[in-house]
Amino acid sequence: NSVFELNANGRAAVGPANRFGRGQNAPSVIFVRNTQPTILNNTIRNNTTDQVANTAAISINANSLNYQLNTDLGRSTGYADALSGFEDNHGPLIVGNRLDNNDINGMVVRGETLTTEGVWDDQSITHVLFDQIVIDDFHTYGGLRLQSSADASLVVKLLGANAGFTATGDPLEIDDRIGGVIQIVGQPKSPVILTSFLDDTRGAGVQSNGDPIVDTNNDGAASQPQPGDWDTILIDRFAHDANVEVVLENEIRSANAPGSNASATSAEYLGSLANNTKSGDDIRRLGFDVNGLIGSRSDMDVYSFEADAGTEVWVDFDHTSNSLDAIVELIDGTGAVLARSTNSLDERDGKIALFQDSSIPTTVHPMAKVDGYGGVDYWQLNKRDPGFRLVMPGPVGTTGTYHLRVRSNTAPDRIHLLDAGLSSGAYQMSIRLGERESVAGSTVRYADIAYADTGVTVLGQPIHSPLGGEKTESGTNNSRLTADFVGNILAVDRGATSIGGILNGAADVDWYEFNVNGNSLQGGVDDDPDPDASSGNLWSLTFDMDYADGLGRANTSIYIYDENGNLVAFSGDSNVADDQPQPNVDSQLEDLSRGSVGVTDPLIGPISLLEGTYFVAVTTNQVVSAEQSQYLTPGVANPYLRLEPVNSVNRIAEDHLDVSGAAGHTTYENSEIRDLFRDPDDDAFRAVDWNLGDVTFYVLRNDPTTKGSSQVSTVDPFTGVAEVLNFSNAGWDLNDFDFNANNELFAFSSDADDEGFRCEPRDASAGQYIQI
Repeated sequence: NSVFELNANGRAAVGPANRFGRGQNAPSVIFVRNTQPTILNNTIRNNTTDQVANTAAISINANSLNYQLNTDLGRSTGYADALSGFEDNHGPLIVGNRLDNNDINGMVVRGETLTTEGVWDDQSITHVLFDQIVIDDFHTYGGLRLQSSADASLVVKLLGANAGFTATGDPLEIDDRIGGVIQIVGQPKSPVILTSFLDDTRGAGVQSNGDPIVDTNNDGAASQPQPGDWDTILIDRFAHDANVEVVLENEIRSANAPGSNASATSAEYLGSLANNTKSGDDIRRLGFDVNGLIGSRSDMDVYSFEADAGTEVWVDFDHTSNSLDAIVELIDGTGAVLARSTNSLDERDGKIALFQDSSIPTTVHPMAKVDGYGGVDYWQLNKRDPGFRLVMPGPVGTTGTYHLRVRSNTAPDRIHLLDAGLSSGAYQMSIRLGERESVAGSTVRYADIAYADTGVTVLGQPIHSPLGGEKTESGTNNSRLTADFVGNILAVDRGATSIGGILNGAADVDWYEFNVNGNSLQGGVDDDPDPDASSGNLWSLTFDMDYADGLGRANTSIYIYDENGNLVAFSGDSNVADDQPQPNVDSQLEDLSRGSVGVTDPLIGPISLLEGTYFVAVTTNQVVSAEQSQYLTPGVANPYLRLEPVNSVNRIAEDHLDVSGAAGHTTYENSEIRDLFRDPDDDAFRAVDWNLGDVTFYVLRNDPTTKGSSQVSTVDPFTGVAEVLNFSNAGWDLNDFDFNANNELFAFSSDADDEGFRCEPRDASAGQYIQI
């Protein structure tokens, strides 16, 4: 309720820029840094330097426009005279100010990288941006939301080659990274307006005479906006893209109770909810984050959405005003209560019970379903917040419309009275498909964007489809020299990268190059390399082939080489239960958390690799690496090559002839038996010499008891004593036998000496292929 006029710009021509330790400031009448002031019903006029210093009515840094709910506390002396009705205001409260004849008739937002969650919701003043605002990875709080109200638009005017918004992210090796979020959310009749600083056709706020402020740069009609006056809204490659929709209640603050959305027939429709986290698309969402306001004690907000019967849905309240004691109810089309939660913490602890109608006995449950990591309720700062877990009622296989009603809690004996509420305030209601908190993705909805270089720029999105991979084979990667470069495997989104490729023939080999390089790490913590490693730190990786075997595709193999071309690991098949189809399931591809249909899809890992450069070769099982020839061909150049399980498998016993490193073992943990051949009691060497008798000698001969039949026996080659009779079958005359590549014994029959007809084998019994 003050008048600010005839002020200098706050930057004297003399003296250092930091004002002798007081910090730099920008030309403005009211300068704000890292605080959330209440600027209410003031007149700011005649603060002009004729465009020399561009003195703004208000200058504020981007991080001051944060998510925290802030209402007017009133005067510090005399009557409080506090402004009511703005319980859902975030950050600074700037309302009712009149601006005249300032260099900038608006609020300049100084660009920076957001370190908190930002909300721009002051619709009564034009926001002016000359810089870039960067929204980086989400950490507890994050993202930027520009929002209009149901009866007023947020107006942002921009100017400059870099002026705009950039939602980005830093890909790391963690699997739950959340990228930067930009949400521009208008209302059907009140879009968010982003236009040029030189545009004198639109604006926010009023002058002292009551006329709207549209000449933000205070130059009359001297300037004309042009395309390219500002940069863009950039949703970069690693920004957050979760298919969770952010929703603003479309009821105006001043609506008379119980409000325009107080019943099931007038409910605010949210959309359609998917039946699981892998089934979302452009129609069916994975959740909704609803920002609403119980404007008075008798206010009620009803929201409706579609979902499949049997879908498990969490309804969670966070970011509520401390003054609000809310309840949430599942109601039918007539308003009858089917389920109710009044306090999720007390209901979880069994102090009070959830209400559930007898017609749906298995529908409502406490929110907590699992303990530990998955069961934490983040952002619940009000211990009176409600919330429950619903199994949506109805016949299985049908889709229904469900209604949630939010209202103020009452006295216990008046819970049935809809107008007996005791509190009011703002809330955020999350409707989602999992217990873990969700964060809505980047969105631009109901926005009026003008005079930008490019209105909205989207690079590489979406990146979290359950079906789309991050990279695709080039087709020219048939040798190590022409390998496709994957990048740093420790700087990929959510700790994983997938590559799609094609094997064009049995002899095709596809090569990929990648680096293992830990970045963005805090220095001074565990900087020393692994004591068992020759140099560098060890990182755990897994290589998994999916969607090949069992789908009419190749039987594949994976080989990993270091930068010098030395074979590090290989795999030809796998049988991991979590990767294979579930038993007794009709569709073996429906569960997208799995990937293999057959057991010949290779898997390597977890395997610990030193930092460095590596190559992966993908081929069919018809191609065998030169290193493996030691096991297949006599007289090879590498007779000392040996294979062992990957280093994540703990050994029962381990006794290498030569192991580098002081520990004397090749896995993180010691083996159960430290010295395989030495007696721990008397330290005597207990190894038994290996001799010819330890070799199994297979003998094929005619069965002495049955004419026309053969026998296969195992014999001690040192003593000549027969040990086991493996095969004796009347009617088969075997002439030759051998082991195949899988170490299985097969033979061909000839039947050349049957019933006295020598050298006259019959087609019916000759040449049979028999497994022994």
